[in-house]
Amino acid sequence: MAKTCTSAELSVNCNMDCLVAKKDRKWWYFIATSGAIFLGGLLVILASRLFIKICNSKQSKLNPTKKDANKQRINRSLVVPEMQKRGIYVKLKEQAGTLITAQTFKGRCLVIISFLLSMLYIVLYAVEASYPIEHCLDMKTQKLWIFDIAFNLFFLLHFLLRFLAANDKLMFWVETLSLVDFFTIPQVFVSVVLQQNWLGLRFLRAMQFIRLADILQFVGIINSSGVITLTVMIGNLFALIFTSAGILHLVENSGDPWSFRNGQSLNFFDCLYFLVVTMSTVGFGDISAITYFGRIFMIIFISIGLGMFATYIPAILEYLGSHTVYHGSYKLSEGRRHIILCGYITKGSVETLLRDFLHKDRSNVAVNVVIMGNFLPDAEMQSLVKKHFVHVSYFKGTVLSAEDCKRVKMKVADSCIVLCNRECINPSEEDSENIMRVVAVKNYYPGIRVIIQLLQYQNKSYLLNIPSWNPKRGDDVVCISELKLGFIAQSCLSPGFSTLLANVFSMRSHEASDATESDAWKKHYIEGANLELYTETLSSSFKGMTFQQVAEICFGKLGLLLIAIETIKPDGEKVFNINPLDKTIEQRTRGYFIADSASEVKRAFHYCVNCHADVKQPELIKECDCSKGTLTFRGLGKAVLITATAASS
Repeated sequence: MAKTCTSAELSVNCNMDCLVAKKDRKWWYFIATSGAIFLGGLLVILASRLFIKICNSKQSKLNPTKKDANKQRINRSLVVPEMQKRGIYVKLKEQAGTLITAQTFKGRCLVIISFLLSMLYIVLYAVEASYPIEHCLDMKTQKLWIFDIAFNLFFLLHFLLRFLAANDKLMFWVETLSLVDFFTIPQVFVSVVLQQNWLGLRFLRAMQFIRLADILQFVGIINSSGVITLTVMIGNLFALIFTSAGILHLVENSGDPWSFRNGQSLNFFDCLYFLVVTMSTVGFGDISAITYFGRIFMIIFISIGLGMFATYIPAILEYLGSHTVYHGSYKLSEGRRHIILCGYITKGSVETLLRDFLHKDRSNVAVNVVIMGNFLPDAEMQSLVKKHFVHVSYFKGTVLSAEDCKRVKMKVADSCIVLCNRECINPSEEDSENIMRVVAVKNYYPGIRVIIQLLQYQNKSYLLNIPSWNPKRGDDVVCISELKLGFIAQSCLSPGFSTLLANVFSMRSHEASDATESDAWKKHYIEGANLELYTETLSSSFKGMTFQQVAEICFGKLGLLLIAIETIKPDGEKVFNINPLDKTIEQRTRGYFIADSASEVKRAFHYCVNCHADVKQPELIKECDCSKGTLTFRGLGKAVLITATAASS
């Protein structure tokens, strides 16, 4: 225990480390002041309610029809000032409500500042708790009281604003946070008047922890219901522990009030440690309550705290265990775009698409793939994601939820691919589910490009009923049955055409051939099968030429096979032309090539008529000084569509 000093000794030499003697203690001044303010305000509120009720009952008994004109004039003259006064009160009440409500910026700032100052006040209390419970106050040499006054002046202002804005003054007067103000704010001012400090009930400010979830919502840190529930439990647990630690610190350091001699010296951290150890049922026994009040409090605390601990801790651990990295949010990578993959997500469907989409020949497509699955990934899917961890991310969620769409940054994604289950039993049901996914995606962000796989061609018409579905802006459908029937029909008209398309859509570059000289056809077939379809923006040197002229230059000089071009109208509509011989090439025209890799197709973008006119070898055509700074228009969109088509075929 700390050294005990009388008031006479302290008046000569004020020592904060000295405990005020029993006969000179004035702790009851602090409690009496807080109790008097609370009871006095409660009586005033009840008396005012009773007075208003009596006045209303008397007024209702009067019959205005029996009054003469003079009395009516007198009543009207009395009502006008009353209405004016009521108008001023209503205005003040509305302004106070604006300042404390979380619906306005000023209100959110005030609420957040009040919470932060309450947390700082707990820190200040923990610092002051290192001194005796009741000690002298020297306003000249001691500085902590200045912070006490500043904090509590703000708390007093906040209390008055809340009281003014409250509709039911009686309920506000007896609510928990108001009681906290009653037993914390007046005690600071009493200590200044008495020149004697008592820690008292200032620890009750820790009850502000129960508002932790509300504060974090105001700031925008938490939004989901699960996180809000978790934060509420943490806030309640902290409020219980810190408040109980303050009570234990008070009763153990003071001793029982009839003697004040059986106390023990414990700091605030010791009390926190003791309560947590007791609540967790460990009980090391190094600290224990020795006062009667402390033991009675521990009986109450164990009854409440043990139940809360047994309920909250498993719930918190279960929540943290269930929210893995797959429940997080996608973080945008600088310089890289991303597409979203949803629908029928399995290892087979995803691996088929990734094998083509992330093929090394598509080196110009700097894009990440974000997968959204309805379930947590199994071991095979995790292995696949880890294999492509640089480019592929997996998140548990569904595009039917706006919150999940926000997690994967759908508004800045280049496109969304909806995969279907080609082996399903009910194709119509599968198509209906995927169409609903498209509706959800378009409702969340109408501007995103969507590529959907469907099993039955007749279901394509439902997509036209979606208001934001716009094929001119890149929305596409890959119909499995229509693709198969189309391949069969084209093979009837031109045998081998379906094989050619399948080879062009599939990524099989650099496959070795073991054909002999007698099997030359096999060697040529393998070489042709290694070619794929690529897109690239044509160089500005081709501007003004016809398609035939550009195709001749690409084939003879660049070693590329140009088969089609795509132009964009001013309204954003894309116009696709296959082998338009007399079509004139415009600026930013995109060409479609059959080539071995994307690096070869870049020759069409880097070609310069001034610098590369005399170049004989296509491999030497690189970016020159003339083309540096030219605006590029890469073909990620078509790469996505081609990959989705290849996955279907």
